[in-house]
Amino acid sequence: MLGEAGTFGVLLKKARTRAGLSQRRLAEISGISERQISDQERGLHISARNDTIQALADTLNLTAGERERFERAGRNAGEPATMFRFRQLIIPPTPLIGRARLVQQTTAMLGRPGTRIVTLTGPGGVGKTRLAAAAAHLAAGAFPGGGHDVDLAVLSDPHQIATHIGHALGAKRVRDAEALASYIGDRRILLLLDNFEHLLEAAPVVSVLVARCPGVSVLATSREPLRVRGEHEFEVPPLAVPGGDERTAADIAPVAAVELFAWHAGAIQGWELTDADAPAVAAICQHLDGMPLAVELAAAQTRTMPVRVIAERLGDHLALDVLTDGPRDAPARQRTLSATIAWSHDLLGAALQRLLHRLSVFPSDWTREAAEHVAGDLGPGSVLPGLGALTARHLVVALPGDRLRMYETVQEFAAAGLAAEGQTAATEARHTSYVIGVIETDWTGPSGPDRPSWLDAVESVHDDARAALARALRDGDQWTAVRIAGAMWRFWYDRGHLAEGDRWLGLALEAGRLRPADDTQAHFLARALNGRGATSQYLHSDPQLPRACYRRARELRQEAGDMRGVASALGNLALIEQYHGDPGDAERLYQEANACFRACGDDLGLAAQMSNLGTLLVARGRHAEAAQAFAAALATFREHGDETGAAYTLLGQASLASASGQPAAAAALAEESRAMFAELRNPIGGNEALLALAQARAAQQDAAGASELLAQVLAAARTMEDQWNAAAALRAMAELAAHGGDPGAADLARQALSCYRAVGYRAGIAAAQELLAALGTPNAGH
Repeated sequence: MLGEAGTFGVLLKKARTRAGLSQRRLAEISGISERQISDQERGLHISARNDTIQALADTLNLTAGERERFERAGRNAGEPATMFRFRQLIIPPTPLIGRARLVQQTTAMLGRPGTRIVTLTGPGGVGKTRLAAAAAHLAAGAFPGGGHDVDLAVLSDPHQIATHIGHALGAKRVRDAEALASYIGDRRILLLLDNFEHLLEAAPVVSVLVARCPGVSVLATSREPLRVRGEHEFEVPPLAVPGGDERTAADIAPVAAVELFAWHAGAIQGWELTDADAPAVAAICQHLDGMPLAVELAAAQTRTMPVRVIAERLGDHLALDVLTDGPRDAPARQRTLSATIAWSHDLLGAALQRLLHRLSVFPSDWTREAAEHVAGDLGPGSVLPGLGALTARHLVVALPGDRLRMYETVQEFAAAGLAAEGQTAATEARHTSYVIGVIETDWTGPSGPDRPSWLDAVESVHDDARAALARALRDGDQWTAVRIAGAMWRFWYDRGHLAEGDRWLGLALEAGRLRPADDTQAHFLARALNGRGATSQYLHSDPQLPRACYRRARELRQEAGDMRGVASALGNLALIEQYHGDPGDAERLYQEANACFRACGDDLGLAAQMSNLGTLLVARGRHAEAAQAFAAALATFREHGDETGAAYTLLGQASLASASGQPAAAAALAEESRAMFAELRNPIGGNEALLALAQARAAQQDAAGASELLAQVLAAARTMEDQWNAAAALRAMAELAAHGGDPGAADLARQALSCYRAVGYRAGIAAAQELLAALGTPNAGH
């Protein structure tokens, strides 16, 4: 008998061993590759395709009950087990003091049957994030798909939450809750959604995920509950503080708030708790209501003053605070925390206060260089020493990679200080200037050997660019929004953030036909239109939107006398015609673009169009001309060190080799291209290279190897919401299945047809319909 429970790999190995079969012999009998069997048994995959499950079950002579368990385990989820992993939130490397019981309670709550949504609530600084991270680590073992932390603090728009969660899970083109739920499917995963309080309008997204995905549990942190059905709220209390009679070091040392204070103070010049200091430390913890952040901030002041003075000054400050006319609807602990931050702030000199205020403009973490830019009005040489002083006082936190950030509540307080100074608009303008300086290499975007380093630099300011875009749109500064979105589009495209980029570009351009006042604005608008054309072409089935964007960009470039820009727009219009219109028109447009690039001496622009033209010529059966186009393009890319262009051109040469009946050469070229895309961290290009390799393997009569590679392509394409490569993989899988007499071929062909229709690719639609007709399937033309 097979065990009552177990992963698919465990059950497979037990059944194979019981049948006395080696992996090789099972592969020979079942038709499933030996490598796939080995990967399944080693747990590299937690599920298998249905035809694989059926073939193995038929070979292993399972009883009805065993087969049911075997099939159920095999359908667990469709992705590699290693795809999901818990990523630790960025928190200080300090012990979690006084929270052991709460961690256990939260973990138990997550494991309780029927409890799918748990929200840890409490004021800022009470330690919700630290507690949630610890509980998620403990609970994640019960979720085969792993635990996944998603920091929501960097978002300002509730409508982006599904896309943001999708990115954290590896999906690059999720646009709404339904698409996110479809991507997650039946996987058993734990989502840690941190800092939800400013996005409560998006709480229904959580309801959709829990309703549509039976394996999803959510652990959220928020200053107030999400207020969705099925939510279990757990209010996180402050740390315990000493009682009135506890006054010796031995009395108060075991109390959680004191232990936290002593740990942080002890890290400063070896401070130790003594009987003499015990009353003052107890008073500090009592004044602060045991709020962890407040206690940590107070402990940091032992660097410059005795604890007796800290207690006296803190007490005086809070007494003055009680006399102010503060908001009555704010919780007492929150008011105390605000007062504590104010007190720490008031201990700073005026220059450090102004620096702290300016740093509040950063939406997440930042570099020292960025800080110098946004606080440049404070004078040369003042920012770097100031950062050190603020870090020593725990108002700024040092992170790995020489980056810095603020605690959330400190950031809010500092932002209020910036507003009180009347410096918010000026500081935001310097922040926007910094973002533009990083993302904007020139008006047409980076190319050549600097492209990968540019992409990495933009990655580091992605949150900053989002904040700058949101501000520009909020303030009605559409030209700044157009400028930033237009400069960002290549990053969004290359790094797989297509849906987000399409949304930002759409918002920036949505006023309609903007009228530039000068050539500079014309460049910005043309660049943004070019980006919107690229993202919409990839995401939408109707080619009219990208076609209109490219035509308007061409008009603007012509009016400005920018022939290089005209050439780029012509090349983009050629791509539209190649995949959505007339191939003859596409070739004519490529030739026009090439003539423009030659006229303005742009070798890399010409090489890119020659590479694209080569792909079109392959499709039109003109192999000798295609070979010449690819060779010329590749030589130019290599001469200029443009690895991205070279990788795509090698991919084109692989398609030519396959079309010419040279599958071995195609496989070698695809492998070379794939390795280059891996170095470039270009996931879409890498998957296209894997697809080309799979097609070459199929042409080499290696059906098992091709099938395995195609399954990887399809999984990766679905992860990235990539309909183009998903359609191509499904079509190739259908052709393999048809060749092998598999009755599942028609279903695969129908899925391919659906994907081709989603992107409006005419040739793909026709090919899928022809395949369905050959399989004798009705309604192939619908």
